[in-house]
Amino acid sequence: MSSATDLAVLNTRLALDRTQLAWVRTGFTFITAGIAIDKVTEALHAARLLTHHAWVKGSHVTGLVLVSGSTIILLLAAAGYVRATRALPLSPGGAWLPFNTAVLGVTGLLVLTGVMLTVLALTTHL
Repeated sequence: MSSATDLAVLNTRLALDRTQLAWVRTGFTFITAGIAIDKVTEALHAARLLTHHAWVKGSHVTGLVLVSGSTIILLLAAAGYVRATRALPLSPGGAWLPFNTAVLGVTGLLVLTGVMLTVLALTTHL
């Protein structure tokens, strides 16, 4: 490959990394928002129970949906990242460019956290 092609592949690779990290940042934001919403609605629900004005039995559905939905979306984004990275041409030496392990590591850690929080919410609130 020419040097222009090598630079184009590298530029594409870096763009894929930036996009995946944007998904991680967004997923982290939604997971954090889900936890915050869950805690706020839990406090409001407890206050309503004391005054006998509770509308529902449980109050953590919105937080649970945000946490579990973000986790699923992160898994789909990671699969897209791996698929797009594998579709790139080979490096100048003819070898595959390795995945950015930091990007996949952070994604995996956040997915694991999301799964654990979802399981925790399901087992403690229902």
